[in-house]
Amino acid sequence: MLDFSETYGGTDELMRMVMAVAYLFEQWACANIEFDRLPDVWPYMMEDRFGEACLALVLPSRLDRFDETDCLSIALTMRLPIKLPLAATPA
Repeated sequence: MLDFSETYGGTDELMRMVMAVAYLFEQWACANIEFDRLPDVWPYMMEDRFGEACLALVLPSRLDRFDETDCLSIALTMRLPIKLPLAATPA
């Protein structure tokens, strides 16, 4: 069983980690998700599905190592519509 006090130095630091993960994912999503194609309201989707998707892919003891590659994995797990890069226009 994970001891959050030992891993994060208490509940306050755990909550800072959780908020940092959520903030990074939100920033990444703003740049990479097709919000117009979502089947539901974004904040409700985050509330309902983000935590479960995150914990399915990221160990609670590794939240301090969460990065943009984790964001893509979580978005795919949540089945979010990802923006595709625009093809370069030939010269």
